[in-house]
Amino acid sequence: MEFSIPIIRRPADSEDPNSLPNKFGTQRFRLFEALIAPLPRPLRILDVGGTNVFWEQRDWAGRADIQLVTLNLTAEEQRHENIQSLAGDARIWSNLTTALRRCFQ
Repeated sequence: MEFSIPIIRRPADSEDPNSLPNKFGTQRFRLFEALIAPLPRPLRILDVGGTNVFWEQRDWAGRADIQLVTLNLTAEEQRHENIQSLAGDARIWSNLTTALRRCFQ
């Protein structure tokens, strides 16, 4: 039997709403939503390692009551008014503090 990497990647594709990681992520996200529900709006969130796709899949992209800042090694193209993407390494304190200032300014 020939072993193919795409066979492994397909079930683990986080951009596929039916993938196993996405299903587990959805369960964790429901808990997250319950925990933040009582917090005042607008809500500002710094998501280290987050992506546009993650927030789009959970219908948070474009929400007026939520402001998101994502921090990754490379910034993503801005696709939504409420999601700002920054480039930086969170292991480097100055990058993390810059992202925190941008999120909570």
